[in-house]
Amino acid sequence: MAITLKKLLRREVVALDSGRALGRPADILVDPERHRVAVIVVTKGALPETSVVVHARHVHSFDADTIGVDNLAGLRVAAQDEEALELLRRGLEFRGRPVLSAEGRRLGRITSIVVDGDGVVREYRVRNGLVGYLRPALKIDPSELRTSGGDMAVVGQAEEGSWRGDGGDQRDDRDQGERERT
Repeated sequence: MAITLKKLLRREVVALDSGRALGRPADILVDPERHRVAVIVVTKGALPETSVVVHARHVHSFDADTIGVDNLAGLRVAAQDEEALELLRRGLEFRGRPVLSAEGRRLGRITSIVVDGDGVVREYRVRNGLVGYLRPALKIDPSELRTSGGDMAVVGQAEEGSWRGDGGDQRDDRDQGERERT
């Protein structure tokens, strides 16, 4: 079963060894190189170093009713965990990141990320501006991203034809109109 990060943010984080509820996650960070959930921010601190995090490897499943972590020992203050601190500093919040085609055309922004039960990203959903919400979202498979780090994600040229909307295969209708005008 696949689920969006937005829905995961509404789930309770629970320590499975004690049954202790830790609250809802403040954020879920995706590693753009591996296309998988990397860190769950349990509480966001005033500074990244003071945030309480748990690595995704300590999560049993991302598709259950709760986000179950092994135990409280898996929780870390980011300042004590170099890997988590680096992820926080790089700002791997992928939602909102601009997406460009290989030719440099702006396709929109990542508005939603869908992950499976293991925390692996299955698709990125991209919309372009307010008008973009009137059309089906472009669904981009993680394998189609040529680069996804830095400030923007770039979709590889060869895979561009495989983008699909909610209703099946779809290229952005604006492409056709732009070609007809030129």
